[in-house]
Amino acid sequence: MNRLSVVIVLAAGLAATASADLVAHNGAGIPSLNNGGFGNRDIQGTAGVASAIFGPWGGQYIGGPQTVNAPGSVLLDTDLLFTVGPSVDLGGGLRQVSMVWTSITGAPMTNVAPGPVTDLSFELGMNNAPADQLDDPDFIAVVSGTGRLISSTLGLLATSPNGLFTTDGIGGFTGLIFWNAGGADLRQFNINRYEVDIVYSVVPAPGSLGLLGLAGLAAARRRR
Repeated sequence: MNRLSVVIVLAAGLAATASADLVAHNGAGIPSLNNGGFGNRDIQGTAGVASAIFGPWGGQYIGGPQTVNAPGSVLLDTDLLFTVGPSVDLGGGLRQVSMVWTSITGAPMTNVAPGPVTDLSFELGMNNAPADQLDDPDFIAVVSGTGRLISSTLGLLATSPNGLFTTDGIGGFTGLIFWNAGGADLRQFNINRYEVDIVYSVVPAPGSLGLLGLAGLAAARRRR
């Protein structure tokens, strides 16, 4: 192969890399690494978490499965940390909780793969994670859930569609998201971090219900 053909091959490779887009999906058709299923749900403040990679060679964990006490952190592997923050009251019967999977050293998550990586998953209380959801005793339903995939240079690689990550349960929710790039090797993207913010509705506090009742009574009197 002469120098010109080498340059052409390299240019074609760069073009292929640039045209590959990261896409979030629900993992349909990808086999589970763990058959734990959903298991029993509780309100003890614990949740199961994991992250895994898949390719033509099969699949393997890159972190977990482990159980985290929420709010808190757990080391899923020597270089992969999961953190879930406390719930924040947004008002109006809404709360928000944020969680992050991140490479501590800044190295790409997919570096441990024995071959090309076609899919990367982040899981909370689902098939490849310990079967326990993230709980809140006041939980009603998830309102929104938006995620961001970040590179080793802290650049934004992609955002996940609203609501794809979460599944409502009784008293809490589980989470599952897969990423691929149309069959392209995900190692080229240098993925370092996945972060997601979940907003959910809660049962109003008794005091707020009383205030709502008084407000309604006052409005009715004004209409009279």
